[in-house]
Amino acid sequence: MDSIQGAVLGVKLKYLEDWTEIRRNHALQYSTALDKAGITANKNTVPFDTRPPFVASGIRLGTPAITTRGMKEVDMETVAEFIHQVFKNYNNDEKLAQIKKEVRKFCDNFPLYSELLK
Repeated sequence: MDSIQGAVLGVKLKYLEDWTEIRRNHALQYSTALDKAGITANKNTVPFDTRPPFVASGIRLGTPAITTRGMKEVDMETVAEFIHQVFKNYNNDEKLAQIKKEVRKFCDNFPLYSELLK
């Protein structure tokens, strides 16, 4: 396990009740809310899920986009807090728009392919 994966695991454990809440509800509402907040996540089935695949009970958050931007383990805490805020406000479009502005401002510190901008 690399250090980013370890950081992701630590973040998942810290926000375990959020992940459990996803299982209770339809993942579509959370992935849609994350998208409205500028965070990309995929709906996914989870092991031993009793729901059909088109009614996913989970979401998948990958680290490639994070590491491509140059974010490190310490930045995972900020990303997790954004996700936590989205989960708490998944049905509040005004709050999601505010979070999106914060996400964009944060991501401005980590431009994609920054080496090409030099």
